[in-house]
Formats: sequence, structure tokens, C-alpha cells
Amino acid sequence: MNRNLLMPVAVSLILLSGCKYNDDNFEGLDEMTQPTNLMKIEYTLTDADYATISTNSTNKDIAKAGGVSKDLENIKTNLYLTEKITGATYIPAFLLDKYYTADKGSSAKITYKYKEAMSSLLSEYASVKYLKPTDAEYKLVYGEDAFAPYLNEKTEGQMYKILNEKFKDAEKGTAVFVDYKLGEGQLENPLMWQNFEAVATGELKSLDGWFISSTGGTQWKVTSYDDNQYVQYSANGTKGACVGWMVTPAISVAAGDYLGFDVTVGYYNASCLSVLISENFDGKNVDAASWTDVTSDFNIPTKPTSGYGTFASAGKVSLSAYAGKKVYVAFKYVGDGANKKTTTYQIDNIMVGTSIPANSLSTPAYSVKVYDGKSWKDKNNNVYVLTYADYGDMGQSKRYFTSEVPAVTYLPDYLSKMVAYPVDGDARVVVYRFYNGKALNIYSDEYTYSAEKARWELNTRIVDKTEQFVLSDGKWNFDPSTVITLKAEKGNAESAAFYQAITDWVKENHPEYVTSYGNNDYYYGGSAYNNNFDFRPSAWKAQSASAYGSMSDADLTKLMFERLPEAFLPGLKAIYGSADVVEGVDVFYTINFAIYDGSSTTQYTIKYKVTGKGQFEYVVDSLKKVE
Repeated sequence: MNRNLLMPVAVSLILLSGCKYNDDNFEGLDEMTQPTNLMKIEYTLTDADYATISTNSTNKDIAKAGGVSKDLENIKTNLYLTEKITGATYIPAFLLDKYYTADKGSSAKITYKYKEAMSSLLSEYASVKYLKPTDAEYKLVYGEDAFAPYLNEKTEGQMYKILNEKFKDAEKGTAVFVDYKLGEGQLENPLMWQNFEAVATGELKSLDGWFISSTGGTQWKVTSYDDNQYVQYSANGTKGACVGWMVTPAISVAAGDYLGFDVTVGYYNASCLSVLISENFDGKNVDAASWTDVTSDFNIPTKPTSGYGTFASAGKVSLSAYAGKKVYVAFKYVGDGANKKTTTYQIDNIMVGTSIPANSLSTPAYSVKVYDGKSWKDKNNNVYVLTYADYGDMGQSKRYFTSEVPAVTYLPDYLSKMVAYPVDGDARVVVYRFYNGKALNIYSDEYTYSAEKARWELNTRIVDKTEQFVLSDGKWNFDPSTVITLKAEKGNAESAAFYQAITDWVKENHPEYVTSYGNNDYYYGGSAYNNNFDFRPSAWKAQSASAYGSMSDADLTKLMFERLPEAFLPGLKAIYGSADVVEGVDVFYTINFAIYDGSSTTQYTIKYKVTGKGQFEYVVDSLKKVE
């Protein structure tokens, strides 16, 4: 008969009469329509595959609908999937393109890099806000009668006043990294304190309320060193004479007020700086004003002749002679590059008030505060914040890390010093400053301790993950269920490991049922030697006559099968402990195994449902003989 003529007729009859008609009248037709390319794939994604997944048109549509387009785009450079871009959702389209010849029923086990969710500890500090208090915010702590552009021993505990004002709408759990200054004392009845922290670095040609001028080819400059800003003037590099004036706004003084400032010099070769006071400066013409020179009342250094000194208080001068008047304070620099009169002067913390602090210098300090819904609390004890000194101890001149100077190079040793007696698996979070070339950021990394390596290691949270997909109805579907086949053959390592896990559990809980070889038990009957269940009543009675000797063979066999569903749990937990529930999908582990009864070996199957991470529950009535 001509098969080509029969095919159209056969197709029509299939719709009308079904498979029985085909079997009776068109022998072999069903076999012709069965899948011929059933693929069983095991594949690990390459770097190029992540880019393919991120640009797949189907995936882009899915991501757009879910509002995660940027996250999808990022995986081509991150080279891992995430909670937002999951394998279950975004691998199917990739498989459909890659294995387009596969037929229905094909399966694929795909291994890929996956970034796990943060631990509860890290998640609390994953998004730390940054705060560097301004002078106005320090005033919130001191009030109207005192001031300092830093916190001191008495006011450090009042940092909450700044936080409450700056983060009025803070939610519970908000964490803030406070980059503040810590010093000594405070200025009473403050009339002025200029520390140049709020002034942009570079040439200082103007400053609100101040008179700034310079002649001779150089300028006053605001510069920064070691996390401190100050003003500087130098004739170095000039070809002749230069004069620079920096005059304060008018200050209304009273009896008991003082003037003070901090100063240092660089490459001293001549006295170039004068400190002057005027009552009649008009804010514009310094030459028309009368000036009183008070330079000699201050301690202005004349060293070093090479390099730079360190900031120190220049002392203080009483302004009581001007009580009830308005005065202007001028810092005048006169230099000459041609005649080697080029000393560099650096000035900071210009202040007027009573009880000027003996030491107005401050050092950077770092702290992390967490809002608990009512108040600001200190960080968790398992969280460390690198201090200003820590960076120096690590050999860093800058008080932050960069991509060229990564934190991971230094933090393991840091934690080794900070945590006295770590145990395997201990976790700590370290909060630190990171400069990306444009801005300062606050980063938080989690490290875990490896007892085997005796070292702290960065927890990247990137792990290998393997998931199964099955092809049906023209698309690949995520299928987290697993089939375990315990081959009943001696020497099979996979089967032996599973049965040994069962026997080890029995040895720990019912040692009297384990044989002297330690690889066989007669509480469940598992054998890691033969890789099956030994259900011979005689063998059970020989191992434990006290438990089984009085039982009939039929009753003992009944007991064996009653215990069998719980027998697999130790093996599942030991070897498949990472199994976990999947939202919206039931996860099952099906086990194919063998039972030997003394005369023959019979194949059975049993099924378990995953109820939690590493938790399994027997599916009632799933224990069956394979027919």
C-alpha cells in the first residue's frame, strides 16, 4: 500500500477515532509521530550565555513587564542571576533558542552562578546613609551659648540631636554613617568660628562677608590634607613682591572676648604674616583703614625651614580693649619671590568668643547609628566600623578604599585582630568608606570565618545553583523536582553514600542494630555494601534476636515496610540538605531503589515533598513496587 496516500486520511481519522483506530488499521503510525530527539542535557552557563540571556527578546519583555529591565541588563556584566532575575523565569527562553531541535519530554539540568539573598545581619546595614555634619548642625548640639565645629567628650552623646533634625522622617531600621570631628573643649559665647570646611577647595577669591584680595600673581587658596580643610598663602613661584589680605566681617565684641586661630608654616625663610585689627575698615579699602598690629601677641612658628609643620594653636589675644565696638581682623601676607621671602602659611579655626579652647584641633571620627523607631542606637556588636586610625594601621594614607586598593585585601587581617576566638561559620559585617573616583560611598561587606583555612573570607553570596527544566507544549518549564536512582550494584559511590547516611543515623540513634562492618543496619535494613535494602527476616533476627526473635516472618516483614518511609529521611537530609521550597511550585524528590528479600531483588519507588530547607515529608501511598 502507498503510505504517501494514506497519511492525509490517517490524520483526519486520528481526530475522529483516536489511537485505537490507528493501532487497528495503521500499524506503526503512532510510532512515526513520537518524539525522536529526546535530549537529556547537563549544561553550565558560560560568560557569553549571561549576555545572551540579558538580550533575549522574550526575556526583555518579561523584565519590562516586571519593572526589572535594568536588573536584566546588569547580568551580562555581573555574570550571575539574582532574586529578581531568576533562573526559573529567564533560562527557559534561552533553552528554547539553544536547543531548538529538542522534542517534548526533553530535560535540562542547568548550572549557573546565583547571588543569594543577604543575611539578616548584612541586610540591616546594606544601605547605610551618609552624614557629615556642617557647622550649622553642630550648633544643634551646643545651642546659643557655646560652639565647636566638632563634638567633644561631653557632647558626643548628643549626636542624636543632629540625627533627629537631619532625618526627621527616618523609618525603623534606618542606618546612618556619621563622619564627624572629635575635639576638646568648646568656644563660649561664640561670635565667630571659621574652619573653611564649607568652602570649596581651590583659589579663594571671595568668601561671604569677608574681604579677600591679592596682588603679585598668587592667591589665597583653600586646600585639604588628612581630611581637614584650611586656607593657605605662599609667595613660592612668584617673580616679585606679592600682598594678600584676608579680612573678617565686622565683629561686635564685648569685655572678655578673645581672638584665636590655628597655624602652621612650610619651608620657612622669612616672616611674611601679620595679624591686624581695625575699627574703621569700610569693607573695601584696606589702605584707608587704621590697623593695629597684634602679630607679636601670637605664637606664629618660624620653623620648619624644610617641609611642613603641624597645626597648633597660635594662642589668643584679648579684645576687651574694643568692648562695645565693631572690629575687623585681618591676616596680611607680604612676600617676594625674587628675594626669597616665600614662607607658606596655613591658617585654620579662626575664632572669636570667651573661653577659647586651649586646643581647637580635631580628628575625624566615624560612627554608625541605627534608628529603632524611637531613638538612635549604636550598631550591632557583630558589625565593625573602620575608624580613622584603622586605615592608617593598614598603611593607607587616604581614609578610604578604592578599586585599586580594595577592602578585601585588608579586612580579613583586620577581623583576625578584632575577633579573638572565632568559630567556623561566624559572620561579621564591616562598614567602611569607599571612593569611586567621583564621590565617597559607604559600603558594608559580610565576612565569614573558615576554620579549615583559619581565615576570614568575603561572603560574595555567589554560589553555583543547578535547576531542572522540562520541555512540554513548545516551551521549557522550570521543574525543581528531582529523581534519585539508587542503583543496586556494589561499588556505586552515589548509592553507597546515600545508604551510608542512613546507617550512620542508625548508629548514632540505635547502635545495636548496626553490623560490625558499620555499613549495614537492621533497623531499616539499609546496606551501603550491596546498595539496597536487605529485607531478609533471618538476617534481621540474626542481628537482633532480642528485638525480632519472637516475631513471625510475616509480622517482621510488615514492620520493615512500615519503617521504610522514614528510612530515607537521613539520606535526604545529609545529601540533599540544600533542597528548599519554591514559591508557587511543589517540589518532590522521587527515589528509585531496590529491596532484596532473600530470593530476588525487586525495584520500588517512593516520593517525598520538600516542606522547608532540608526538610522532607513522605507522600502518603507513594511507596510502590515498580511493575
